[in-house]
Amino acid sequence: MGIPDPRGVLLRGGIRIACASFAAVASLWLLAAPARADVTAVSGGAFGESVDVTPLPPAAHITSGPLPEVTLPSNGASPPLTNSALSACVPAVTCALLQTAVLNVSTQGSTGPSGGSQSSASVLTVDALKGTAAELTATAVSSQCRVTSTSASGSTTIVGGSFGGQSLAANPPPNTTLNVDGITLILNEQKTTGGAGNFSMTVNAVHLILTGALGSGDIIISQSRCGEQGPNVTIPFAPIGIVGTSAVVGAVLVRRQWKRRGGNGGAVAGQA
Repeated sequence: MGIPDPRGVLLRGGIRIACASFAAVASLWLLAAPARADVTAVSGGAFGESVDVTPLPPAAHITSGPLPEVTLPSNGASPPLTNSALSACVPAVTCALLQTAVLNVSTQGSTGPSGGSQSSASVLTVDALKGTAAELTATAVSSQCRVTSTSASGSTTIVGGSFGGQSLAANPPPNTTLNVDGITLILNEQKTTGGAGNFSMTVNAVHLILTGALGSGDIIISQSRCGEQGPNVTIPFAPIGIVGTSAVVGAVLVRRQWKRRGGNGGAVAGQA
C-alpha cells in the first residue's frame, strides 16, 4: 500500500478550508443583508421663495413665504400635489429684495417596496437685491430631488443667470459658493439628514446670505425636499464582493499551508 502524496492531502485540506471560509463569510452576509427595502413613510415638499431679512440701517424685519408651498403627507400622494403663484414682490411696492414672475411647485411619493418621493420647484424672471452690486437675475431657476429605497439625487438648473454681473453656470455643482460685496450666494445647495432607515435631503437652487451693509438674513429661491423612512431603507451590499472576498481568503490559506509544509512533503516523497 503506497504512501499518499502529501501534496494532494494538503491541497484537499486547503480546498476544505477555502470552502469553510466561503460558507462562514456567506452565512454572515446572509444574516446581515437586509430584506427587500420597504418604504413605510415618505416626506417632502417644495416652495418657490422664502425671505427673512433685517435691512441696514435698522428697519422693520422683512419676511415673505414660503410661497407657494406644498407638503407631502407621510402616506404619499399620486398624482402629484401642485401649487403656484403668479408673482412675488418683497417688500411690497419696491420689490427691492426679490421680484419674480410665475412660481410653480410639485411633490409626490409612495410607500412600499418601490416607494420614495420626488419634488420640484421653479421660478421665472428672478431679480434679487435689485440695484445693488450683488444683484442676482435669471430667466428661470429650478430645483429637483428624488429619493428611492436605494438612492438619492438632487439638481439645480439656472437659465440666463448672473450675480454681480458674473454669469452663472446652467447646472452648478452641489454647494457652489460665490461672494460679492459681503453677500454670499450658494447655488445648488444640498443638505442631507439621517441615514439608513430615515433619510431626507433638501435642495435650494439659490440661497443668498446677507451679512454686510445691506443687512442680515436669507433669501431662498426654489427649494425641493425629499425623504423616506423604513427599517431597510439603505444601499444594499453587493453579493459579488462577498463571494470574491471568500475566494481570496481560501486561496491565501491554501498557498500558506502549501508553503509551510512543502519541505517536509519533499522529504517524505523522496523516501517513498
